[in-house]
Amino acid sequence: MKHNWHSLRIVPIESLHPVALTTESAVREMAHYLTASGVQKDPISVMRADSGKLLILDGAARHNSLKRIGARDALIQLVDNGESFRLSSWRHIVNHLTVVELRKIADRIGLNVFTSDETLRSAESSVSPDRVHFEFPGGVSCDVVLDRSNLDEFNDILCRLVKAYIANSPMVRYPKGLSSRRVPSWTDNGQTYVTLPDFDQAEVLQLSEKGKLLPPHILNCSFPGRFLGVRFPLGILSENASGEEKTEFLDELLRMRMMRSRSVFYPQSVVILGD
Repeated sequence: MKHNWHSLRIVPIESLHPVALTTESAVREMAHYLTASGVQKDPISVMRADSGKLLILDGAARHNSLKRIGARDALIQLVDNGESFRLSSWRHIVNHLTVVELRKIADRIGLNVFTSDETLRSAESSVSPDRVHFEFPGGVSCDVVLDRSNLDEFNDILCRLVKAYIANSPMVRYPKGLSSRRVPSWTDNGQTYVTLPDFDQAEVLQLSEKGKLLPPHILNCSFPGRFLGVRFPLGILSENASGEEKTEFLDELLRMRMMRSRSVFYPQSVVILGD
């Protein structure tokens, strides 16, 4: 078929299954952008599970926003989960989060907040510890230690924690790999730097099979051969036309945009900061 030369596809909205939660503010903002621009700029990154389900690794807000504005289909990129495929967790930069507020959140969920020294002692006695690390303004650091021996419970508690601290605090995502020597530049500006546990592919699939969603804005995937800036028209996605017709339009649009350098293909692994 014509589209064998690339990994982009046009698929029905209802065939896509998010693996992570998103927030109302992110969906609302993305829906506004889609309506104003009239295009889906970047494909939703999707992995095909062994069951055949199409799992959204990156683009849950795009998916929900497209549904909200009435699109029938979505532009996706099928991810080859080979050796170059990587999953990690975003780091969160959170405004207005204090140690006092974190302790109140933890108390509601039934978790303990430790200082750095206390965290080490707690980890030694835990069956299978994992932690969420917080760097606060003023050089204060705390940890919430979780037990990962039961993945379902671990994910549920982490969801509640993440949703609680971003509910009333502006948050941005930051890629893994931020040097620790740069952390004070964030905290000096009154922002809290949060390091979150990673989920591997097997864990994501296991949770997805049970219908459980990861915390919002946590999963980050990187892979080579990524298409960005395709700018596929929403009018085409909303048309009552066959998938084959839309795919033919996609092929021609992609060739035209790449010839004119209007669409970017990255042979190396990249991540995108926006949803």
